[in-house]
Amino acid sequence: MEASTESDPRPRGAFITRVATLLGIAAEGAALALAVAALGILCLLIGLVWTGVVLLALAATTGGFFRDPDRTAVTAGDVVLSGADGRVTDIAEEELPGMADGARYRRVSVFMSLLNVHVNRAPVGGDVVAIKYMPGQFRAAFRDHASLYNERNLIVLTDRAARR
Repeated sequence: MEASTESDPRPRGAFITRVATLLGIAAEGAALALAVAALGILCLLIGLVWTGVVLLALAATTGGFFRDPDRTAVTAGDVVLSGADGRVTDIAEEELPGMADGARYRRVSVFMSLLNVHVNRAPVGGDVVAIKYMPGQFRAAFRDHASLYNERNLIVLTDRAARR
């Protein structure tokens, strides 16, 4: 098994990771999609046709939700890309939560609908200088201030100009 990280405490098996890569979906969704697909196939084999079809459709939908398409990023030095598909809902400058030095950062909030790719990527090139897992609630993402209360990872990057 691969080692877990501070930001993702769940271990992930090498087999699931390979299958997920082969299917083009995130490893977090591969196990779920494959389990539902296996259950659907089992239902088909024992004669529960409609249940099997519904489960296979659910497995395909789950795989679609966790899809992880390859992206080609712009390589210009000072370009900031969106870290996620979706609609930018807020841009604000704030203090880094959970950091003692009072450093400020620019937060870009992106709302992702069910149809958006739910994989987040680094919006800028640079070095990761801190990762902090922040446990929290699971409030509806479209609610005001949900990002203050929901479970999340804070990842601090430093670019070539030493900006955070």
